[in-house]
Amino acid sequence: WDDDAKVYRMLYQDFWYYSKDPVKYTYAIAYAESKDGIKWDTPNLGFYKWKNSRQNNICWQVPSDRDAPVTTGAYSQYLLTIPKEHRRGYKFVMYYVSSTGVHLVGSNDCIHWDEKSITQIGKDFHPDTHASIVWDPDRNKFVWFTRATDRYSDSDNLTRGATRRVARLENTKLWADWPLQTQNIFIPDTEDAANRSKGVDGHNFFYGMPTRYHAGIYWGCLWPYRLKAGLIETHLAISRNGRVFERLPGRPTLIGRGPVGAWDAGMIFGSPDWIEVGDQWRIYYGGSDSPHSLVRTPGIGLVTIRKEGFVSLRGPNHGGVVCTRRMIWPGGNLHVNCYTTLLDAKPGELKVRIVDAARKVPPGFDYADSIPFKGDK
Repeated sequence: WDDDAKVYRMLYQDFWYYSKDPVKYTYAIAYAESKDGIKWDTPNLGFYKWKNSRQNNICWQVPSDRDAPVTTGAYSQYLLTIPKEHRRGYKFVMYYVSSTGVHLVGSNDCIHWDEKSITQIGKDFHPDTHASIVWDPDRNKFVWFTRATDRYSDSDNLTRGATRRVARLENTKLWADWPLQTQNIFIPDTEDAANRSKGVDGHNFFYGMPTRYHAGIYWGCLWPYRLKAGLIETHLAISRNGRVFERLPGRPTLIGRGPVGAWDAGMIFGSPDWIEVGDQWRIYYGGSDSPHSLVRTPGIGLVTIRKEGFVSLRGPNHGGVVCTRRMIWPGGNLHVNCYTTLLDAKPGELKVRIVDAARKVPPGFDYADSIPFKGDK
């Protein structure tokens, strides 16, 4: 959401097989915009030749050759959410991968990208799916979550799993050559592999995990990958230090695949770049109608949740109590995300009290002093 222009802006990855024999293909980054985030327009930009025509909405390709496709092109784009002082004067900073490695480029409108700003941050590094670089203000570092594809053997199916893990890098500088010392921080475990011993192709590998830093927590959109079946969905993974990630009990999907025959029945690639609209978060995702191993038709979808509604506590109809951990009051307001309608549609209410470490209530802060809240806010 571009608040200055009052418009939604989207960058998405295009793919094209331009030769079948020999097999050659290329990627490019396309642009779309919307007034409401639901109906999208794809402007005719005319910047690059794509599928033998300049009548397209491609906004970024390998700059050195605007009229001919190249084998890898520009792909795995990601818009960085970083402080203004790290943008080098640009409103938008984009991460992308090409045949020579990983790069950053700047723009002021998300359409015209400044070739003079291109900075290589990973030479000959080719993570072949969407990654993310986030700014951690508590540690004053940039943290890069990726899949270090070319740092591990990928010669046969026996070693294929080595590339299907989530790796981490960190650096104090963004526009610089990063030390490419990747650390695997999220690896499929015995529970991921449990179904395989039963003859079911379970979530045996990870395809990627774009990540966002919000409210002191790393929020990852993890993509478990059933390699043999070619199926991918999106789970929620959270971390307080950017190194140890956990999933919810039972490992439910955050965005599950659609029913058989649906446009998103094969693969789901959720993005952590949710957009806040009132008391709602909008999460965009890429999907396809078929598994990874088949010819497929892709699309882009939208799901919504209540603001900060990834997890919740639900009390019984007769009422319940939630007691937080002890906290040092930092000043300001404490916000509670609350929905008070009961299961039988009768209105409920929320009251709050404050206690000290011994559970004693300071004068004026008991339930009787609280103004009851009713509603969904």
